[in-house]
Amino acid sequence: MPWRVLMLPTVCTLVAFAMLAGLCVWQVKRLHWKQDMIARIQVRAAAEPVTLAEAMASRGAGQDIRHARVVLEGHFQHGDELHLYSLAGGRAGWRVITPMALSSGGIVLVDRGFVPHRSKQPEARMAGLVKDGVQVVGRVRLPQPRDAFAADNDPQKNEWYWRDLDAMGAAVLEGPKAASLVPVFVELEANDIPGGLPRGGVALVKPSNRHLGYAVTWFALAVIVLVIYGVYVRNALKRA
Repeated sequence: MPWRVLMLPTVCTLVAFAMLAGLCVWQVKRLHWKQDMIARIQVRAAAEPVTLAEAMASRGAGQDIRHARVVLEGHFQHGDELHLYSLAGGRAGWRVITPMALSSGGIVLVDRGFVPHRSKQPEARMAGLVKDGVQVVGRVRLPQPRDAFAADNDPQKNEWYWRDLDAMGAAVLEGPKAASLVPVFVELEANDIPGGLPRGGVALVKPSNRHLGYAVTWFALAVIVLVIYGVYVRNALKRA
């Protein structure tokens, strides 16, 4: 049997196997990277809270502060609250995002928690509009790019479908106040609030980690390529 008949299939098989094996190795490396990132997020989420200023200083030094626990002191500006569409327990409603004037200076957009549709307007939950200075604990949420499936935000109706920090800040802050906006959100942990709304509580968002499945898929495809090549060679030898 002329071996040149097998040359092209052999070269194609080697190239395909090398590519698939390379993709498998790459996904394994991504798996280890993602596991390390998730572990670091979990450590931050369980640590003692620090001030927001300390967290922002860490960010300025290049550290990742996603889900870091922070303590805030200041006054909520309830008249400027924003409504972010959300689902909780299978129910549609809104997350109430309220500017807080910090005692230390600056303004931060605070996600106070979830309310059902019937309690969207502040008048429906007056007891929860705390007017005194407060101290609360939450977790840092960084601004995120718009999801491909997210609806358009509607500032005129005060209905938001993705966390556009710049647009949200511009909708409720002007002049010097806009310049003092801290460039992160803070999502409050569960807390006692008169009337029970908004309902705070942070669900630790774990980044998607499907790399092991991807690695297994690429490995399986690499094996299939070798099996197909082996069958082809066996049949070719029989015909010869």
